[in-house]
Amino acid sequence: MPCPNCGSTARLLSKTLTEAISVRAFLHGKKKSPEFPSKRKLPVHLQVGDQVEHKTGRWVFKKRRIDKDTSPAWYFECVTDPETGEVIHESSEPLEKHTGHGSAGEVGG
Repeated sequence: MPCPNCGSTARLLSKTLTEAISVRAFLHGKKKSPEFPSKRKLPVHLQVGDQVEHKTGRWVFKKRRIDKDTSPAWYFECVTDPETGEVIHESSEPLEKHTGHGSAGEVGG
């Protein structure tokens, strides 16, 4: 149908689409040493980045360092909510005392 004001039959249609993308990263590093031949006995094991929390299915930010080069060997982990910055869990203790936490028996080697 022609425009009632100008009589034109040309039409202009426009549509806007918006999409959001979020990028997440998780880095995992290990220090190897000839003194520790087994994969499970690495002197330093680092993890940092975004990860899905198993209990809730939410994304969290995790920092973990297992350091057998220090005396005593040390375990550190801090888990935070990336949206609020709230600390969900924090642990800093000698590695020998970090037991009974999931696969902690394997980590302690």
